Parts: sequence; C-alpha cells; structure tokens
Amino acid sequence: MSGGVHTKTLTVFLDRDGTIIENLPFPNVNEPAKVRLLPGAAEGVRQLNDMGCRVIVVTNQAGISNPENDLTYERYQAVSERMRALIEERAGGRIDDEFCCPHARDANCPCRKPRTGLFLQSMQRYPDIRPDRSFVVGDRADDILAGKALGARTVLVRTGHGPATAEELAGTPNAPDWVVEDLLQGARVIGDARDTHKLL
Repeated sequence: MSGGVHTKTLTVFLDRDGTIIENLPFPNVNEPAKVRLLPGAAEGVRQLNDMGCRVIVVTNQAGISNPENDLTYERYQAVSERMRALIEERAGGRIDDEFCCPHARDANCPCRKPRTGLFLQSMQRYPDIRPDRSFVVGDRADDILAGKALGARTVLVRTGHGPATAEELAGTPNAPDWVVEDLLQGARVIGDARDTHKLL
C-alpha cells in the first residue's frame, strides 16, 4: 500500500494492532466492521502529519500464512483500509504507507519484526529515510527490538500489550527510549524530540 512518493526527513514507523487499532482475536480480525481505533490513535496520526512526518505502518500478520485463521492478504488489506478510513474520519489523519510480514514466527523470515526487513523495504521505496531521523512506535518487545536494531529512537505505548512489555523491558539494555500512554502522547514526545534535536 502506498500513499505516493514524497520527500521528508523524519519518518515514524507505527505498529498496527495494539498501537493504532484494538487487538482482535481470530476470526474477528478478518472483519473490517469490527475494527476499533485505540484512544488517541487518530489524533496521534494527525499530529504526526501536521509535524511533517512520514507515517508508515509496519506490521507482523502471521495469520496470513496460517490456513486455520482464514486470514487472506485481501482481508488484511480490508482491515487496514478500514483503519485508514476511521483515522481520516475521526481526525483527518493519514497513513502514508504500510508494509506487512505475512510469515509465522518460526519461518525465520528476515522481514518479521524484530528483524528489520520491513524497514529496509520502506527505505528502498523512500530513499530519503534515515534511521537516525526515525522513530519506531509499538506495544510489543518485537517493535522496540526492531527499532533498536534499525538505529531509530523507540517509543513504547501502554495500549495493547504495552503494560506487559514495559515490565518485561524495564531496566534492560532493550528498554525503549520513551514509554507513553497512547499514540497521541507518543506524537507529542516525538515532536519534543524533533524540536530538541532539530531533526526536521
């Protein structure tokens, strides 16, 4: 999915489930009508847009490769399109692009977070992306580990699996740079960091 090529110098990579939309068990995650935005998600995306950031979703969707889950790539896309529509309806926000890994954890796939393949794919599409001018936001350890491996700044949201992840990573070398309540607070933290470090 692509929102078109345009030049920006600060990129924010967002996890999808648990960061922007509620985690849904199978088979509900296949149904766009059941998509629910998390508190602050639409407003957070809009604030990132207003700051001039490129906003890219990077998501693991292992259910696509598991026939028991009945999640096709088309259904995954339909859920993401519904997410985008809700963000626009609620706050006028925009996701610029989205990259998905459909493989299972045990498939040893280089694009499945915490590996950085999805991020490298995005850098091929947008050559101006620089890890040192990027942020990775998510609710799981895989998101934070991927961000650190990329060399980006990391933001853990306390939505989704965030509370358990915060406890898991606290005091370790993999602790996120910031822990925030939701994506809106994350956008504010990113804005402060942008201004402090003159990233744009």
